[in-house]
Parts: sequence; structure tokens; C-alpha cells
Amino acid sequence: MLAKKQKKFGLALGGGGARGLVHIGILDILHKEGIKIDCISGTSMGAILGANYALGIKPMEIKRSAMQFGEKKLLKLRNLNIFNESLIKSTQIEKTLDKVFEEKTFAHCKIPFRAIAVDIEAGKTVVLKKGLLKTAIRASSAIPFIFPPVFHEKKVLVDGGILDNVPLSSLKEFSPEVTMGVAINNFSSRQNISGKIFKHYFIPKYHSFLEKTTLIGRTYGKMRDNINLMADIVLRSFEIATKKATEIEIKKNPPDILLKPNVEIGLLEFNKSEEAIEYGRELMTKNLPRLKNLLFGNP
Repeated sequence: MLAKKQKKFGLALGGGGARGLVHIGILDILHKEGIKIDCISGTSMGAILGANYALGIKPMEIKRSAMQFGEKKLLKLRNLNIFNESLIKSTQIEKTLDKVFEEKTFAHCKIPFRAIAVDIEAGKTVVLKKGLLKTAIRASSAIPFIFPPVFHEKKVLVDGGILDNVPLSSLKEFSPEVTMGVAINNFSSRQNISGKIFKHYFIPKYHSFLEKTTLIGRTYGKMRDNINLMADIVLRSFEIATKKATEIEIKKNPPDILLKPNVEIGLLEFNKSEEAIEYGRELMTKNLPRLKNLLFGNP
């Protein structure tokens, strides 16, 4: 008996910082099950991981690439870009992307791939599909205020999550018969920002401790904590602002399967990669029968 032919399958991967590592677990199960992905789109971390898989890199090898972003101590003083267009210089990110993607372009992808950014002047989504992958991915991941925007093809581009964090609409050009989107949820960022705000504004002992340190220690301690709080406020505001836009886009382009992982991991907690990846595996395994039915079941 001949095996049933798989229907054309499109996958949209959302952003989420370190939480986005759940994508690796999802891709790992799909890969092991022999499910062919015919087209991939991604935003931010979804773009980083999606581009790797589109190039033909196996999921657990992708993990090593993704972890390089977590190894960078982005909020060290030498990386700060205050009084310019962003909090953090682009140097470290550029070096990492150079190492991961080298001079590879969209044409090198074995699976058609699209990355999503936003034109900050026009206020519109931009679907990136040609040129250097590292440029497209840097644009797709350029969270406003945190990272500098990317000037590309006469456009000033920032993180695609502002308007389309689960880029299902960009799969349409490939006419997939079955689509799956991954929209990462998280509540730990709310808990994290609440804790830091409480410590900063409501605990006098914390400030008394800083006042007792040396002048250098006091200055650096306050600067470090204030910068971290500033970054957390921006990132949490970004999450709140993008949530509604994501919901609207999903309603406009509903996938056949929508995975909504609830990962209790902070945006930059790459040290919890194993936890995130295993969560992705479990979630995909749970939804595997439904996906297989859609891909191989009777029309």
C-alpha cells in the first residue's frame, strides 16, 4: 500500500526572545516525524530559527546558533549606546549574525523563507525575501529603543512584531494547503517587571544599601539597575502593544493549527534553553495527531 502524499505545509514562527527557543523543540519533533515543511515565515526570534531550518540545519544544531545570542552580555556598559538611536549598540548582534549566517542569502535556503520587519516611516509591514539573511534577520529583530533600526532598500526597518508577530499572511504566496502558527504567550514578564518596579520604588532598604557603597560602586550600581529596569519597561511595553496586533492578524489569517506555548521564561533567559526546547517538544507531540490528520487524512 502506497503512503499517502503529504499536503503542502506552511509554518509561521513568532517572536519571543529566549522563549522562542520552544520553536526548536517543535521543529525537532516535525523533523523526527519526517514532516516536510514547504515554506517558513518568521518574526524576530522566529526569523532567526526559521532561517536556520530553511537553510537545512537540523534543530539541535540550530540550538547552538541560538545560544550564541544568549552568551552576549548585552547590557554591559561597553555595549550601551545611550544618547544615540538605541539603548544597545548593534555591534555584538552583528558579530553573532555574521558568525551564524556568514554571507548566505535567501537564495541559499532549501525551504522558501520570509522574514518580517516594519517600515518605521510608512508604518507598514515589510516582507523580506531577498538579499543577505543576516540583514533581514537583524531588521526583523530590531526592537525599538533596545536595538538600532536597520536601513535597508531605502527603508528604516524595526522589529516585525510591532504589526505581525506570527506572520501567517506571508505564507499565502506559496499557497500551502495546511498552515500552522506559533504564538508565544508569557506571564513571567509581567511578574518580572512587577518585582523590579516594587524593588525600585517601594523598598527603601534597597536604596539605603546602595547609598552605603563606595562612590564608584553606588554610581555603577544605580546605573546598572536603572538601565535594566529601563530595558524591562520597554520590553514589557512592547509585549503589551504587540499583543492586540498579533490577535488581529491571526483572526485575519487563521491557521489550521495555532500553538500558543505559555513559557515561564524571561525574554533574555537563554540559560533556560533546555526547559523551553522540551516544552516545545511536548506541545508539538500533543498536537501531532491533529497535524498528521490534516496533512495525510482524506480530503
